[in-house]
Amino acid sequence: MTIFRVRINIFLGSFLACFLLVACKTTEQKKQGKEASTIQIFLENVNSAAEKRLITVGERMKTQVNVDLSPFADTADLLNATVVDIDEMGGFGIRLNFNDHGKLVLDTVTASSKGMRMPVLVAYTQVRWLGAPRINRRITDGSLVFTPDCTRQEAERIVRGLTNVIHKLSKPYVF
Repeated sequence: MTIFRVRINIFLGSFLACFLLVACKTTEQKKQGKEASTIQIFLENVNSAAEKRLITVGERMKTQVNVDLSPFADTADLLNATVVDIDEMGGFGIRLNFNDHGKLVLDTVTASSKGMRMPVLVAYTQVRWLGAPRINRRITDGSLVFTPDCTRQEAERIVRGLTNVIHKLSKPYVF
């Protein structure tokens, strides 16, 4: 009887230890799991008669661009986002990989708007214009890489938030 009791206590103790290890996340991991970011990509508007607004892109090197009032792509059009190294000197960029709808829209916009800019608006702890990459070629692979006007830590925070939002958007809606 004593052996049986000791054996149950060992099993119970090891089960509780495993449960606590699996169930306990650090507060930093929980905090990162709740971060959210959204992104919208606009198209430069050079038409003088169309509705547009003048924006200032960047904090370090300010660039003014007239943009359409509505974005052509947003967070719902993304599959994933990553921070990528661009060169050996420590340069980095944000890579946005689009879903099928996003690929089609990006292909259409870049095919018909060569030479124009695509201002990128992001909302995380603040709302700001991250960059305005110029369309040099048609983008058919659904992958947009741009150099953001932010620090690497901010870029990683933005990408974490985008990943969390993309993950939530990919879950089916349940009543």
